[in-house]
Amino acid sequence: TPVAGAPSEAVGIRADDRIVAVDGEAISSPDLTNQKVFSLLRGPKGTRVSLTVIRRGEQEPLYFEVVRDKIPIYSLDAAYWATPEVMYVRINKFALTTQDEFIDAFKDLEKMPRGLILDLQGNGGGYLGAALFMAEQFLGKGEMVLYTEGGKMKRQEVHASGMGFFINTPVVVIMDERSASASEIVAGAIQDWDRGPIVGRRSFGKGLVQQLFPLNDGSELRLTVARYHTPSGRVIQSP
Repeated sequence: TPVAGAPSEAVGIRADDRIVAVDGEAISSPDLTNQKVFSLLRGPKGTRVSLTVIRRGEQEPLYFEVVRDKIPIYSLDAAYWATPEVMYVRINKFALTTQDEFIDAFKDLEKMPRGLILDLQGNGGGYLGAALFMAEQFLGKGEMVLYTEGGKMKRQEVHASGMGFFINTPVVVIMDERSASASEIVAGAIQDWDRGPIVGRRSFGKGLVQQLFPLNDGSELRLTVARYHTPSGRVIQSP
C-alpha cells in the first residue's frame, strides 16, 4: 500500500499493486532477499526508478517511473470539514504519533464538529495504545473498550477513562477488507456501544495476542496466547 503523499502514490500506484521488477530486474525470485529489493528501490532524492507492476483486473503489466523523494510518515492523512457541521478524519495506521496528530487536528478549530466521519479504510492496525486512545474519544467513563482472554491467560479488560472529546458526538466509521487489528478494536467498541454505524466492507479479521519466546539459536517463537474481543464478546480474529 503506497504511503499517502509519497512519490509512488503520486504516479498512480495503488493498494494491492504488486511490484514484479525494478529498473527491469525481476524481484519475484524466492532467492532474492528483502535487503536486495530495498537496495534496488532506494536511492538519492531526485533520482528515478522504473517499476513494473501487476494490477488485478489488468491483462498486461503496468510501468511507472517514480522520482525518489523523502517519504512523509504520518498516521493522520486528512482532517477537514465535510459539511459545515461534520468533520472527516482519515487515519492510515495507529502509530506513536497518532494521539498528537489527532489532537493537533482539532486544537485550533473555532468550533467542535457536531458529527464525525472516521475513515479507517486500509488501516492495518499498529500501536495498541493509539487505538485505545481513539476508541476512548467516543466512549463514556467505565465503558469497556476490549478484553483479552486465552486458554492459559485470564480475562483482562480495558475501560474508557471518560476523557474523550467526542463522547456525545455522532460518529460513522468507514472500513474495508484491509482494515485490521487495531482498526477493528476501535470499530468494534464504537459499534458495540451503539455509538455509530460501521459502513463499507467486511474488515480483515486480525485479533490475536502473541508472545515472543527467544530460542537458543537466536531465533524467536511467536506464540498466540489470547484473542482480542469486542465489549459484547465478539472475537475479532477471523476463523
